[in-house]
Amino acid sequence: ELRAPGPESLGPADQELIVSLLPLLAAAIVAEFATNSALSVVGSPAALQRLPSDLTSSQNRLLTDITADMEEPRSLGDLLTAVLRWALDTTGAEAGAVSLVDHESHDVVLQVFEGYGMAPFGYDHVGEPQRRHTWEHSVAGKVARDARAVLLRDVSLDPDYQPVVPEVRAELAFPIVHAGQSLAILQLDSP
Repeated sequence: ELRAPGPESLGPADQELIVSLLPLLAAAIVAEFATNSALSVVGSPAALQRLPSDLTSSQNRLLTDITADMEEPRSLGDLLTAVLRWALDTTGAEAGAVSLVDHESHDVVLQVFEGYGMAPFGYDHVGEPQRRHTWEHSVAGKVARDARAVLLRDVSLDPDYQPVVPEVRAELAFPIVHAGQSLAILQLDSP
């Protein structure tokens, strides 16, 4: 569900892109969670499939393009990287990240990122990219908690935005949702 008041609302093309990505991402995440006992999801990947009659012709073309690119089996990391690159290329955003949501610990866990001058969540004490952070603070955390998309045309105006990467000025963050719970967060950023 994508809602925002007034000039913050997403246009039809933006919504179509997001809606086209959801079934593919949700199915991949559910399949990965099924093999990871620390994260569990109720339901099956088949329950996330949309019927061809549910999609517009443009959505069908987008999914056909994605499917053709992903004919070989891939790990979740490879799939998320490919989807992130595709989202960056399609939207023109300059940077982006995909994080999984850990509901047990109330954390957002960074999986892949691209285009930032530094790691989006900063670095840990040994200089490695910080992968896990609480969902209590940050735009990604807000999206994970509320299972609703956030569009920030000016990140400096949002109290949830954590300015780890100073060149970011605008951000779109949206959840991949199944059974009312956020499974993952896709963030697209631009200066």
